[in-house]
Amino acid sequence: MAALPTFPVNQEPRELQLNATVGASREGTGWVAWNDVGFDNNSLRARRFSGLGALAGELVVYPSSDCSGGPDLASNRTGDIALVWDACTAFPGALLQIFDSAGEASMLPVLLVDPPAWAASLRVAWLDESSLVVTWWGPNPDDPAAGNGPLARLFDATGHPTSGYVPLAPGAPEGVEQLRSTVADLGDLGFVAVWQSGREFTAAGSEIVARRFAADGTPLGDPFPVNQTLAGEQYTPDVDSDAGGNFVVVWESFGQDGSGSGVFARRFAPDGTPLGDELQANVDPFFDQIGPRVTVDPGGAFLVVWNPLGHSPFAPGTPYFGQSIWGRWFGANGAPRSGDLQLLDEPSPISEAEPRAAISRAGLALLVAEGHPYDGDDEGLVGRWLVFPCEEDGTTACLDDGRFLVRAEWETADGARGFAAARSLTSESAAFSFFGEDNLELLVKVLDGCGVNDRHWVYAAGLTDVEVVVTVTDRYTGEVWSHRNDMGTRFPPVHRVEALSGCCASPPAPVPEYVGPDGAVASAAGERGGPADGGVQNDGTDRGVAPATPRSEAACVPSETQVCLRGRFSVSARFDAGPTHVGEARALPYSNESGLLWFFAPENVELLVKVLDGCAINGAYWVYAAGLTDAFVEIEVLDTWTGELWTRSNPRGTPFPPIHDVDAFGGCSAGPPS
Repeated sequence: MAALPTFPVNQEPRELQLNATVGASREGTGWVAWNDVGFDNNSLRARRFSGLGALAGELVVYPSSDCSGGPDLASNRTGDIALVWDACTAFPGALLQIFDSAGEASMLPVLLVDPPAWAASLRVAWLDESSLVVTWWGPNPDDPAAGNGPLARLFDATGHPTSGYVPLAPGAPEGVEQLRSTVADLGDLGFVAVWQSGREFTAAGSEIVARRFAADGTPLGDPFPVNQTLAGEQYTPDVDSDAGGNFVVVWESFGQDGSGSGVFARRFAPDGTPLGDELQANVDPFFDQIGPRVTVDPGGAFLVVWNPLGHSPFAPGTPYFGQSIWGRWFGANGAPRSGDLQLLDEPSPISEAEPRAAISRAGLALLVAEGHPYDGDDEGLVGRWLVFPCEEDGTTACLDDGRFLVRAEWETADGARGFAAARSLTSESAAFSFFGEDNLELLVKVLDGCGVNDRHWVYAAGLTDVEVVVTVTDRYTGEVWSHRNDMGTRFPPVHRVEALSGCCASPPAPVPEYVGPDGAVASAAGERGGPADGGVQNDGTDRGVAPATPRSEAACVPSETQVCLRGRFSVSARFDAGPTHVGEARALPYSNESGLLWFFAPENVELLVKVLDGCAINGAYWVYAAGLTDAFVEIEVLDTWTGELWTRSNPRGTPFPPIHDVDAFGGCSAGPPS
């Protein structure tokens, strides 16, 4: 893992900045909120960041809020931010406010508990773009006699409550205290709440308990234990989930790693089924590892961060009191992808504590911690963008030797959504499919235009009218380029010749890694294994495309300039980009339904053409085409069974528009030629 340089989060060095919380949007924007505590200037503040730096100054969210519980925030798929906090210096009450992706408040703060009552350990999670859940620990207004315990309440995107107060652990044994609740969404299945409980399932001490709930707050079964080890104490849980609803819980466990507190984790499926045993997150077991937090990327890989106390493996025998922030990265299968990573280590006398991290869907993680005296005036906040290796995991394409990480998300009108299956075609070009591996929907390429205008260029073309968000992340700089195609709109040609700067940037520096006294951390290749189904390794050559699979009776014969689709349709093209750039397009077979063509160099894909069988719908074969070019192009598709010819052309100087011809060919009842 690598990291960009550290930066100050708070703009003003007033007294203390405490209780930071972080979130990251799909497009790579990071949010930080914190309590700003001074002798006469207590407030809740927030600030937005990109990988290139601060996007704006400090935002004063609330003029008076310095409760020790601190704020929490979460981002949804569209970039909206939900922020919750306890405003106990103003009056006893917890508040919710929502902001859009540009940082503008969408509503005034609303009470989470009405009539106002105190609330601790506030946590928030979006269930979708229009609903969210908040959990906390405190009294239940609907049942004052029940005492204090973990609660949840559901809200819509306007801050209107859509449920009553949902007890997370009703019927817990008398005297068994329930503390420190946290929450994560489970996609369409609702949410999971996790909390620290007095020993409900064992004899003494504390343990970590979870419970699943439907999106309306209805419990989905009883609470269940998270930790397997029963000795000692388990406390301070945290939870996060991936795009499919799988979730990871982390916690501190006293004495389990052989010396003080250690950090442990366990993975679960959306239905609560454990995905393996609990695992020890920290490699170095000496003294205490405290305050763990977890953040999970959409594909299920996760990062655990914590604060080490009393010892540094890089300086054996030297007293060490929380001077840095550590973490460890794990794959979606729970296998470690690193040793202990020293993620923050500012020069002495600065010490860091209370780490918080959030992974964006663009492949970066924002890490924030308290630094004393980082800003020169007591506590300040220090931030850092962490850069993960680009790995082709089935939903990620890696271009230019892994510098550019490319992903796409889609959503249909009926609410179906997902990450596109990704394949790097060449070192410059990637293809994405939504509903079937053979049926390509999107082409993206990143070109080096540094010698022309000191920029990297991004081109995209699609054969879809569903909602699509494409992100291209420059891992050298943290810069993220994104493009959204709205629902019901045919994906237009995208030619962005000023998309990304950083032509002179170097790869980010790797963070120090401790692998244990015997070097016992699995190798990257050994733990990660190969790519997920549908993924390919990127070695910078022309590969990663499935060969066409024509039927044995096909009359179409593939060649250097001809792609054969469905064993029947011959696809070819010619181009004219100027006096010295004229010729026949070269074929790059992909699948039985989709073919690709290039003009100038095999790594620079220009055209996507596919033929779909629509005979059962309208008695015709459909031809779709998209291009990443503004050259003159003429495409020919020949039905070799019937002799019918389909042609389309694009004039020179015009970005190639998407073609959706659902009446391209008849011949649904035709057979192969004899």
